[in-house]
Amino acid sequence: MVKISNCCHDENGRYAGGKAGDQTGTEYRIMNWYSRPWLCVLRFENKEIASLIADMAEKKREIFC
Repeated sequence: MVKISNCCHDENGRYAGGKAGDQTGTEYRIMNWYSRPWLCVLRFENKEIASLIADMAEKKREIFC
């Protein structure tokens, strides 16, 4: 299963104009990948960098969730 880290909206329920961070606990999440027309998907060919980014996303999730 592939997981993605996703920032869905800001603290005002919008996609722009909010404060940095996850004030509501719902702005950032790790979720299962699903097919949709994403505007931006970052995939790292270097497995060490990909692993580092995934670890950072998981640690961020632990802080906010």
